[in-house]
Amino acid sequence: MLKTKGEVSMKITKTRKELQDVYSIISGVNLKGVKFNFKLVKLKKIIKEILEAVQEADKPNEDYLVFTNKRNELLKKYGVPGTPNNDGSIPYSFEDGNDKEFVEEENKLREEFSDAIKEREKQFKETLDLLDGEETIEVDAFNIDEIPEEIETAQMEYLLDFIEDN
Repeated sequence: MLKTKGEVSMKITKTRKELQDVYSIISGVNLKGVKFNFKLVKLKKIIKEILEAVQEADKPNEDYLVFTNKRNELLKKYGVPGTPNNDGSIPYSFEDGNDKEFVEEENKLREEFSDAIKEREKQFKETLDLLDGEETIEVDAFNIDEIPEEIETAQMEYLLDFIEDN
């Protein structure tokens, strides 16, 4: 990996969940400073590779995707869509007893795809365990003098472990 002259490397051990949080925060950092941004981009790249492996392990199997698509069709058939949530999901409400018909149809669907649902639940637990696992990464330490003054407190908190002590 590219290294600038005189840089200090450091090894840091964090859970994958902590790295996920760091990545989320530093992805929103848009500040000036060549050395700062160079190190930030390298850090993001290292963390992104780790998180992509977690995402790959968490991909649902084809049968579960078929189940969710069919369930979504039932929601559209029996439900009334509401205002989308911040995460993009759409809540549904039911009128005139449609909820009973939906529940009956959904129960049949859940029975038909019970193996896929159980496998997805198991996979979800495994993903949580994977996120609890630790990674040791080697990165170029940030020097406190390289940190732009415009950095927000929350961003600084997540970068704190990556700043060398002088």
